[in-house]
Amino acid sequence: PGNVRALQRAVGSTVADARRRGGTVIWATIHRGGRYDEANRFLRAAAKRNPDAMRLVDWERMVQRNPQWMGPDDGVHPRPAGYRARARAFAAAARS
Repeated sequence: PGNVRALQRAVGSTVADARRRGGTVIWATIHRGGRYDEANRFLRAAAKRNPDAMRLVDWERMVQRNPQWMGPDDGVHPRPAGYRARARAFAAAARS
C-alpha cells in the first residue's frame, strides 16, 4: 500500500475483472498512520468512480471515530470489538 502506483494497478485490474464477471470487490482503507494517506485517498476515489463493481470499507475513518477498537501494542491490530466492527462493515458492504 505504500506504493500507490502498484495499488492503483491492482485495484484497476481487480475492478475490471469483477466487472467482466458481473461481480463486486470490497477493499478497505488502511489504518497505519500518515504514510497511507495517499493510498486511502485513492481507494476512496476509486470506490466513488466504480460503484457498480467496488465497495469500500473505510476502516481508517472507522478507527478515527473509535480509537478504543485498537490494541495497545502496535496501534495497527484491533481489539476483539474492532475485529467485530470491521467484520460487520465487510458483511454490510457485501450485501449492498
